[in-house]
Amino acid sequence: MSVKIFDDSIVDSLIKLNELDEDVCVEEFRKVAEKMAVGEKDYSVYGSVLTRVAFFPLKPAVLQEELVRLGVRQPLAVRVAAVWAETAKSVVTAHKRVAGEVGGMEWELARDISTGDETVQLSLSQTNSQTILLTFTPIQLMELFLKLETCQKSS
Repeated sequence: MSVKIFDDSIVDSLIKLNELDEDVCVEEFRKVAEKMAVGEKDYSVYGSVLTRVAFFPLKPAVLQEELVRLGVRQPLAVRVAAVWAETAKSVVTAHKRVAGEVGGMEWELARDISTGDETVQLSLSQTNSQTILLTFTPIQLMELFLKLETCQKSS
């Protein structure tokens, strides 16, 4: 089963980019990437592309191949992928950032009876009424705590 990077609804918009001036497209893509790198949302075709590639996150070469496969001209796809190469780290970091403060935390230890595997489920309640559910193996959770402890000691 292959993963679909872009939803079918965006394909027509991507193909329409071929009709626009290449320099204008690339500059607009860069502006949207810079905007999204500081946590702002964008609902244009450029923002939709950036949201999807930040979600996975994709390497620039994979983005370029996917854009060409969907019908974007090769030169435009190359330049868009180059902008992604420059901005990916900051866009992905902003995409992963969760706004809000933790208002409470609950945990539960679960054991799969057939395999004996254990997982720890952490439920983080934010002050904005959202809940984030995280699932770890005990080893992963211990590694997380050790990393957090190291961060606290170094700050």
